[in-house]
Amino acid sequence: MKNDEILTLYQYNAWANTRILSTAALLTPDQFCAPASFGHGGLRGTLLHLVNHGTQHRSEAAAMLMDFGHSPGDNDMIVFLRDKN
Repeated sequence: MKNDEILTLYQYNAWANTRILSTAALLTPDQFCAPASFGHGGLRGTLLHLVNHGTQHRSEAAAMLMDFGHSPGDNDMIVFLRDKN
């Protein structure tokens, strides 16, 4: 897979996440936290699982880049929060 194809997948991921989160914002807190018959205990648990799973793979990708001599820099959440403000 080429870089531009991977970029398209990242763009799709951002697009799909926006749709899911925008729709989830319409739920009441009880609905958002309600248990479901899916593997991660409902919508809230599933969304948290997606984020946590992505964190693991992002760290692995960063380690591989460093193996090739190219560090992507700090990508911890605290750095993101500081940069965001």
